[in-house]
Amino acid sequence: LLKYFTAPNIAFVQSKQVANPSQNTPFARFLGYQVGLHCDRYLSTKGDYGFVMFYGHGALIRLSILEELGGFPEITTEDLAFSMKAREKGYFGVYARDVVCYEDYPPTYKQYRRRNEKWIRGTAECLIKFYPAFFRAKNISWVEKFDVFFSAVSLLLSVPFIILLLLVGIGLPVFYEHFRFQGPMFKMPLTYE
Repeated sequence: LLKYFTAPNIAFVQSKQVANPSQNTPFARFLGYQVGLHCDRYLSTKGDYGFVMFYGHGALIRLSILEELGGFPEITTEDLAFSMKAREKGYFGVYARDVVCYEDYPPTYKQYRRRNEKWIRGTAECLIKFYPAFFRAKNISWVEKFDVFFSAVSLLLSVPFIILLLLVGIGLPVFYEHFRFQGPMFKMPLTYE
């Protein structure tokens, strides 16, 4: 990864992650392909056009920048918060496609769920504590600002779903008298009577 530190404003270099081929549970073997797919499609696109995040593993950080920023922020998603703080200070992350590290996939559904719950809570906390300053930073492009926001919000998709349920279950029947349910689907007439 050292060869990617070509400029003094590069804070970290993140390697490509692939699923560890020696995992021994069927759950991890069957779903582990998602790790490589995430890097091949999502992270490589962010590397070209968006905001590169430090993933907390499989990366190399410039120690002087880590010290300048006061270490990692003390929150659940310290990797995202560190990446945002570094970018605010004018530093960048680089994605190295040709360096590959193995990553273990959660071996059971219970551990998979626990990891995702941690990501969701941590991302929400990071958005509340660190995104306002990131959004106001003049040296960060709008593409990067929206990239971070929409990437983070995608983890919170259950919130819009709950709003939709409340709207369909309570809001529409109360405020639209012609609204009626038909089995599992609902029907809104196109004409008013």
